[in-house]
Amino acid sequence: MRDVEFRNYLITNMEREGKMMKTLKKTVLFLCLLTAVAAPANVQAASQKAKAMKAYKNMLSKQTIQWGENKNYTVPAKNCVFATAYIDKDSVPELIVQNNIDIPHWSDCTVMYRYRNGKIQVVKNISAVHRFFYYKKKGVFVGNDLSAGIDRSVYYQLAKGRVSAKQTINKNVGGTGGKWTKYYLGNRQVAKSQFNKSLKKITGARKRTEAKFRKNTAGNRKRYLK
Repeated sequence: MRDVEFRNYLITNMEREGKMMKTLKKTVLFLCLLTAVAAPANVQAASQKAKAMKAYKNMLSKQTIQWGENKNYTVPAKNCVFATAYIDKDSVPELIVQNNIDIPHWSDCTVMYRYRNGKIQVVKNISAVHRFFYYKKKGVFVGNDLSAGIDRSVYYQLAKGRVSAKQTINKNVGGTGGKWTKYYLGNRQVAKSQFNKSLKKITGARKRTEAKFRKNTAGNRKRYLK
C-alpha cells in the first residue's frame, strides 16, 4: 500500500513540475516576443529623433529663418534662441524658437516647429514672452502676454498636429479696477476649482516644465541638438 502511495506521490509531483515548466516556457517566449517587437520600434524612434535634430540644426544654421506661419517674413537666425520640448506623446521633440529683437510685437515672438514626414513643419506662432511652459508628452503648453495691465496665460492643446486653446487665466496686474484673477474654459468664466479640475483631465499628475532656451550659436546647436 505504501509503495502505491509513494508512486502516486511521485507521479503527482512530476505532473506539477511539468505544468510549471510549460508555464515558464510560455513566459520566456512571451518576453522574447515582446523584446523583439519593442526593439525595432525603439530603433525607429531614435532614428526619427536623429533626423529631426539634424533638420533643426540645419534650419538654425541659416542666415535667416522663416518666421513661423508668415511665409513672407524672415528674421536673422543669430538673434534667435531655441529649446527643444517633448510636447506630444512621441519620442521626437518639438523645436521652440524665440526672437525678442526683430519681432515688432510680442504676440508672435515664439514659434513652435515639429519634424514630420521628413520635413520641418510650423505648429503655431505663440505669444510666450521670454519663458515657455509645457506639460511633457501631454500635448499641453502655455502661451502668455501682457497688455493693458492684463497678464494673460493661454493653455493650448496639441493633438494630431492641430492646436486649440482650451483654458485661460487673466490677471489684472496693472490695469484699472484693482488686482483680480479670472479663469476661463474657452470663453466661459469659471471658478478656480473648475479650471484646475479641467486642467488635470488633460495633464494628469504631470507638473509643468519650463523650457531652457539657448543662444543660437554653432556650439549650442552641436551640444543641444543631438
